[in-house]
Amino acid sequence: MPDLLFDALCATLDHFDAGFVAVLPDSTILHANRAAREMISAGGPIQANNGCLQACSKKATSLLLNSLRQLSGSNESSPPDGICLDVCLADATSPKGGAIATMKPLVDAKLNPSPVALFVTRIRSRRDCPLSGIAECFGLTPAETRTLRRFLEGGTVAEAALALAVSENTVKTHLQNIFAKTRLSRQGQLIRLVNDFKPPLRAVRADASGKAGRFSRQSCRSHSASVRL
Repeated sequence: MPDLLFDALCATLDHFDAGFVAVLPDSTILHANRAAREMISAGGPIQANNGCLQACSKKATSLLLNSLRQLSGSNESSPPDGICLDVCLADATSPKGGAIATMKPLVDAKLNPSPVALFVTRIRSRRDCPLSGIAECFGLTPAETRTLRRFLEGGTVAEAALALAVSENTVKTHLQNIFAKTRLSRQGQLIRLVNDFKPPLRAVRADASGKAGRFSRQSCRSHSASVRL
């Protein structure tokens, strides 16, 4: 029965649109779902090197590892309830768009040290961004919505100004208004806000007969070092 439950858990995680990685504080990967494996295969926003998790740049990797150590240290000194960190993984000029990793200790895994659950979400294309709903919810003007779209795709202020045919000061003003209306202050928070409006599950693909595909037991074993959490 435990094996069946583990396989069911893996199959469920493979339905997530966000990448999920169970990782130790030293960055050793224990398990990765399908979305995370696709990100690793594509070379970003997360990567794997000799079974260890890293990001696309030295700066982002350093931030990621420091956050893992911070979560590990908090486990030893204080109760883990409510501990959650957001780490922005995408460089502002990345052609793959924005990405954010949400990290939380898996303290109930009964392992020492405790692994960390890492969820990676990203903005892949304009059609993936439900900006019309966000604009309506937060009262963004059309100009602010267009600016937000450019900002989420990783464009700089200068690039956004050129693309929108406005001045850089105008772009900065729009960004200030966006942050004020959404009550946010960082790019990573905006990325997470947009992704919160997206369905959390991947679309189910049907085969030629119109039936949804099944997961085999082997497909659930996404990593050779998978553990039962």
